[in-house]
Amino acid sequence: MLALLTDPALRARETARVSVLLKPFMVVPKLVDLLIEPAVHELGGDLYAEDWHLRITEVLASLGEDACPVTWRPMLDAFVVASRRPRPDAALRLGERVAAAVQEGNGHPVGEFLLMALAPPDVLLDRLTTGPSHQSSDALDPALTAAYEQVAWWGERLGPLRLVHDESKLIGRWRDRLLALADPAVVESHRLTASVVPDPLPLAALHTAASHDTPAIQVADVVAGAAADILRAAARAEELDEWRLRLREARVLRFLDHLVWWAPGTRLREELEAQGLLDDDA
Repeated sequence: MLALLTDPALRARETARVSVLLKPFMVVPKLVDLLIEPAVHELGGDLYAEDWHLRITEVLASLGEDACPVTWRPMLDAFVVASRRPRPDAALRLGERVAAAVQEGNGHPVGEFLLMALAPPDVLLDRLTTGPSHQSSDALDPALTAAYEQVAWWGERLGPLRLVHDESKLIGRWRDRLLALADPAVVESHRLTASVVPDPLPLAALHTAASHDTPAIQVADVVAGAAADILRAAARAEELDEWRLRLREARVLRFLDHLVWWAPGTRLREELEAQGLLDDDA
């Protein structure tokens, strides 16, 4: 594995590239996307104008637990449950947890932003269940987001491409919808606001395959697994064992190119520095 990871044929951003999404952080932007954005849209506002969706996400991610030490994590837990299994009882619990967080964060920007997510259970349920029945339950799975991001990035450089993904029920459920996004007319129908103009997805074909039958997927498994292994240690602020030290020596994070990560208590910066990958201005 180490010989493969250090093979000259693996060139960062040329033949191998890693997209990383930290699951605990993904919950926060998804809450903004699924609960706050629709509320703003219903009032005639545009959360994407001037990057307010990013600003709100940063405030909630960095200050949420400080402003709401008792109610923050229970609220996020309730949001995850309601997203994965959108039912009236889950929506009711979510509404109660959001209301409790709003009350605890009263007078703080976190509380003000969460106030926009506050709604009756039937409205919350409607926001979580728009579209196909599987859409909400899949919303928190990073595999779909990562696949979309990788296709968009490689497509800009290679043109329309054929994606071979490892066997995944999630990707199978979304295959037709992802392929449809190559059509400009379909993309235009998904326009949210005047400030959001999505580009057609440069996807010519999408297949799933077993890794033991596909050498390219085997290589991807090793590269992604090695990066995830050392990033998991950084996320948990753990000391590196012998194997992870070898991964550090192999500079596996040189393949890292797309990062959805917000966790000030982690050791990501230190790990990038140790691998000689952090620019002075970063």
